[in-house]
Amino acid sequence: MLEYRYTSIFDVSGTKSFRLSAKQMFGEIGGNLQNLPEDMRSFMVADEGKLLFQVDQSGAEALIVAYLAERGNYRELFDVGIKPHTYLALNIFIDKFRGTYPKDRYLFRKPSELVQLPEWQKLNKFISKDESNVTEYQLGKKIAHAKSYGMGPITFRKNVLQESQGEILLSSQECKHFLSMFELLFPEIIEWQERLKKQVIETRVLHNLFGYPREFAGRWNMELEREALSYIPQSTVGVLTSLVFTDLERLSRTSEPELDVLVNVHDAVVGQHLEAEVERICRLTMDLFKRPLTAPSGEVFYMKSEAMVGKTWKKKDMREVK
Repeated sequence: MLEYRYTSIFDVSGTKSFRLSAKQMFGEIGGNLQNLPEDMRSFMVADEGKLLFQVDQSGAEALIVAYLAERGNYRELFDVGIKPHTYLALNIFIDKFRGTYPKDRYLFRKPSELVQLPEWQKLNKFISKDESNVTEYQLGKKIAHAKSYGMGPITFRKNVLQESQGEILLSSQECKHFLSMFELLFPEIIEWQERLKKQVIETRVLHNLFGYPREFAGRWNMELEREALSYIPQSTVGVLTSLVFTDLERLSRTSEPELDVLVNVHDAVVGQHLEAEVERICRLTMDLFKRPLTAPSGEVFYMKSEAMVGKTWKKKDMREVK
């Protein structure tokens, strides 16, 4: 029944990055399911006999940036399975994480060297999973995102304050230090950014990894620069998500009649299926995300994804599908 459903309309022309945008139906029914607060997701419950599933691309935009740039530490992180924000948190907050070891055991070490250390698995889990390190880990994540898209220290400071709801107030000096550490650890990303900015200033056009173009008209400023830096990774992820969403919708009309395709959330798809079939459909969806992508260097790579299932859409109520 309609009164039991929370509905969105998806606008295919809603963004410049090929991401779908969501809004209320007819301006009064439902809301924006893409930006639904985590606490409200516990009210999103699967139908009787079914489970909700979410399959999202793991570190999607960061992986694309790694292949847009020359090979360096950033690419190596993905090769050995270390998240960029874990690596940043370790190097920036080295005195907290080094324990009784000297700084040079971890500081500026190559990712491939870190994973060879006997204590690395334990340390990696401690940085990324232990509740006492939430602030440092989240700051690592915010630094990686900010610097990947050309954000300066003033904007970074403001964003951290807003996103932490006033709990994290960084000094200007701290912001400059954090962002400069990114530059020291990943010079290849800064070099890629400079090449891309020069290209856009000269040609005013960029193509994502599916070949879709965007023209960057108007006066060159910081806003246009950030849009240019984010275009290829964000729009590539947006197109890939929409392709998978469409594939699943097609399956629901043919060979998977019990499959309900529900939400496109930028880099993830959400649906529901019979309890006995939901893990199978998760693995099928992960396979659909494995489309070959070709970097400017000619290297072919594949997007990684992860899946969760549960009776509600709240992350804490869902379990990972191995």
